[in-house]
Amino acid sequence: MTTTAYKGFEIIARPSRLGPSWTVGVEIRRCGRARSFSIGGRYQTEADANVQCRDLGQRIIDGNVPGWSVDGIRHERAGLSITRVLQNFLHSR
Repeated sequence: MTTTAYKGFEIIARPSRLGPSWTVGVEIRRCGRARSFSIGGRYQTEADANVQCRDLGQRIIDGNVPGWSVDGIRHERAGLSITRVLQNFLHSR
């Protein structure tokens, strides 16, 4: 498992061994939220699968995979964090 930072997201490669080959799975995280994706391709080595995981994650983040999106995790969570609540309180005084 490898992790790559890309455009404010973390891409976690999750290749899986299936018989003599490897499949591609990826988890994309941001702001404490995550989405998982996988494709059915097979790769000869774990290293090749890791590269494909990273590339798939980058294409999803860039919006280049039809039907797959990270829009639900792209933005900060709705609602205020404790830090923001305190900042707003201090600035209002």
